[in-house]
Amino acid sequence: ISGKKLNENLRENKETAYFSKKLATINVNVPIETDLSNMRIKDYDYIKIRNLFEDYEFKSLINKIPVKDEKIHFNMPQIQNFNE
Repeated sequence: ISGKKLNENLRENKETAYFSKKLATINVNVPIETDLSNMRIKDYDYIKIRNLFEDYEFKSLINKIPVKDEKIHFNMPQIQNFNE
């Protein structure tokens, strides 16, 4: 493709190029009418989030999921005499 052909394509598709740029531009000046602290994740199901990330192959994010410190409760019989 010569410079002449590229120039011709740009002229013919000028409107499309500007429209594509507008679609790809993120407007950072949109007013947000909520307190950002309300958007903080408070509680979640670790297993469900991990499975979702695995399904969508978000491999780099899996290890960044904070694990809640949950204790497992179970009953163990008490040992009365160590010699038995």
